[in-house]
Parts: sequence; structure tokens; C-alpha cells
Amino acid sequence: MQHHPKGEADPYLTARYRHQREADYANFSRGRMLNNVITESLDDFVHLPHDAEQRLRKRLQLSSSTRARIAFLAGPGDAAGTFCYWQNGKTDPRTPVVAYSTMFYTLIKKLDAEAMLICERPTLPANSARFKFAAVPRYRPAGRFSYRWAQYIYAERVVRLLKVYQPHILLTGIDTPLFLMNSAPANCQIILTAHNGLHTMARADKGLPAQLRRWANYRRLKRVTGAVCTSREVERQILRVLPTLSGRTFVEVPQVEKHLIKPRHASSTIETIVYLGRFEEDKGLSDLLRAFEIVASSQPKPQLFFAGSGAFEEQLKQMVAASPFSRRIHILGLLDADSVHNLLNQADLLVCPTRNAFPEGLALVVVEAAAHGVASIASSAVPASELVGEGCLVYPADNVDALAASMAHLISNPKAVAEMQESLVRNRDIYLNRSLSWGTQLGRLLTIEMG
Repeated sequence: MQHHPKGEADPYLTARYRHQREADYANFSRGRMLNNVITESLDDFVHLPHDAEQRLRKRLQLSSSTRARIAFLAGPGDAAGTFCYWQNGKTDPRTPVVAYSTMFYTLIKKLDAEAMLICERPTLPANSARFKFAAVPRYRPAGRFSYRWAQYIYAERVVRLLKVYQPHILLTGIDTPLFLMNSAPANCQIILTAHNGLHTMARADKGLPAQLRRWANYRRLKRVTGAVCTSREVERQILRVLPTLSGRTFVEVPQVEKHLIKPRHASSTIETIVYLGRFEEDKGLSDLLRAFEIVASSQPKPQLFFAGSGAFEEQLKQMVAASPFSRRIHILGLLDADSVHNLLNQADLLVCPTRNAFPEGLALVVVEAAAHGVASIASSAVPASELVGEGCLVYPADNVDALAASMAHLISNPKAVAEMQESLVRNRDIYLNRSLSWGTQLGRLLTIEMG
């Protein structure tokens, strides 16, 4: 989905996409009902043109007897575990939105292609005729030299696998090491699945430092032939570095399983405030805690819930224990998908306080909350507000007082909260529209003609 100048209509609603969107959503909405429960096939999450397989073969100049081979650097998630669920016709119950790897397996099957998944976790399923798995750990130690050496070792091991497998396409993340990008087989097309930004939103885009960053990113990404981006901000950053990709970048919309969206009685009174996500310092948990303490000193009802896990967990527990409002602050730990959606179904407000230091690509939690009609407050380091629109209140990142003021404003202004909720409900269908999914957008990218 292309970047549109300010003032133009939302690209999700432009004439270019409206017809496809309405047709796909009508097909999806027919659904299947079993004991009043909506059931969806895994095939529903990836929409392709009827001749997609032929288009891919034509793009790669393959004979009808040769399957396309796609290598996927699956990242730190448990793609292998997701495969075991997928084999049994199920989505991964550990993820609140439909997992990228679930859609990848479905896409490969629909394209009659083959794939090798290179996973960072050591536990792998057995190989099949269509899917092969390899484990390459990727360590991220502290220290500049140690980190770069670890990335080189990771890249060298991956390159060895790629030279044996000889993929036609390599699907990889935006943080892929330079050596891997340059050393992948020469006839292999490289496609980005870009979940994070190239830099934080707070960094200036002008001046010598910005030019040096663009040059370094260009050196690393110059072989990229297309990208599926997690937000328009990520797409903008990529196109600044590689303007020649114009027309070959797409923006996906995270998808929520329809049965997880349950009827709720929306309340414009804010009593349950929720943080969901990784417990990392740059995610701004301490900022949220301090802002809540400011608000709680004059508002007796709101309570704060932290759900997730990570390196900052022990420090967070200590800070909560020392807080004068500790009885109103709760750490729930890591939740599975059902528990996340149940929590959001009870929430009145979600806060995403990411700091400027973190290159946030989207912040899925804002989307998950939006699908439930839950208003959110997000820092200016989070590009999710572009997707959820008026349902998200944005404050300057790293500013605790501004965060506290935003929370206090919504707590004391039920009318504003009700308007945010109404906006989210009006826009909800995009999180249930499989024609906008990551798998569908990747399928479109794989089947467009290369100029």
C-alpha cells in the first residue's frame, strides 16, 4: 500500500482497494456457524487471485514441474510450534492476532511452493515434502563488538544453509545483517517482512547523521526487491532509503480471529487501565507506573494491570512493591491469546508508553485493543495511531507528566472516551478483513510482475 500525501483519502478506503476489499470481506462474512460459534478455515486468512501459482512461476521463470522455493528467516518466535498447530488445522493459541507463520504456511500451500524455515529456537518439527526446518541460534549479547561478532556468526551459518537450499526467494526481517544480505545466493530475490522501523520516529530525517544512516541502510538493503510493512511509518522509512521500491511495498493490517471478539458493554468510565506487551525498559513501563501514581493520587477508582514478561520484570515488581498505590497495581504475567482477549474485553483503557529509544514498528497491542473497541493512549514513538485513528490519544514520548495528563483527561471526560469507542467500532472491520492480512499482502507482492 503506497504512502499517500497528507490530505488524501485513507488508502484502505480508496477506489484502488475498495472493490477488492468489499468482495473479499463479503466472502469472509458468510462464515460458518457451529453451535453459534464462528469457525474459520486457515485458508480464510490468505486471499490470492485464482492464478497466483502461475503468476509466481512466471515471475521466477520456472517450468510447470518446478516448485518455487522460499526461505523464511522466521525470527525469535516459535514458528516451529505454530507449524504443529497449523498441521492440525488450528491457529496458534499463544498469539492474540493471527501469527505471521500461520499465514506463511497457508500461503506456501496455496502457491504450491516449498519452503525452508530458519528458526532461532532449537526445537523443530520433522521435515515434510513441502516444509523443511533448520535451527540457527541468533545471540544478541551486550557490547558493540560482541553483538556484531554474534551477528556475523549467525549470518555465516544462515548463508551456508541458503547455498545448499538455493531458494528463489528469501523472506527476511528488516534487521538482517549486512553480510547475510550481500552473501545470499545471487539469483535469490530478497523480500522484507518489516516489523520494526529502520530508526526511531524521534530521529531527525535531515542532516549528516540521517544521510549516513540512509547510506548504511542502503548498503544493507540494496538487494531488496519488495517489502511487506507492519505500518505506514515503516513503509515511509524504507522508501526513503530505497525509493525504487515504489509500487512494491505493501502495508498489512494485523488480523484477529472473529470468534475472539465478544459482545461487551462499553463503559465510558475508566477504572481498568491495561499495559500489554514485553517488559523491557524502553517500552516505558516505569513511565506508565509513575504517571499512574500521579493520577491515582486524585482518582480513587482506576487500577493498573501489567500483562507480559521480559527482562524488566523483576525491576517492575520492585517498583510496584514500593509504590504507595501498590494495592491498585497488578502484575498478571504472560497471558495466552484467550486470556489477552478476555482482559481486553474487561479493559476501559490501554496504554502503550514506548520510549523514543525503541524503533517501534506498530505496537500490536493498540490494534488488539482497537478490535475490542477499547480506547488507547500511545506515545509519539508508536505509529499505530495512523491505523486506529481517533480511537488513540497520542502524547509526547518520554514525558511522564504528559502521559499522566492524558490519562487524567480521559478519566474525567467520559464523552471523549465514548467518541473514541464509537470511532473504533466503526473501523473494526479492517482487523477482520483477510484481504488486508500479512499473508494476503505477501501473496500480492510475490505475484506482481517485476519491472
